[in-house]
Amino acid sequence: MDSKCRDNDISRKLVISKEDMAKSMSGCTDTLFKGWRYDFFGKSIKSFINNDSQFKISITKSSDNMMHLKSEESVL
Repeated sequence: MDSKCRDNDISRKLVISKEDMAKSMSGCTDTLFKGWRYDFFGKSIKSFINNDSQFKISITKSSDNMMHLKSEESVL
């Protein structure tokens, strides 16, 4: 979520709170699975939960010893 928000220059807090994210993942609320939030991030999560996609995370170290995290989603 954080990297997708950062890539799209949008605050994660605007999309969903950490508490609502946990509730959405446990099925207690569907905040993430309605409206623009669903279009923005919910589809990816739903696909991942249903085993229709996978996330790849890679960490690289630059010449100045900075660690860089990159995430990718692919549909199976």
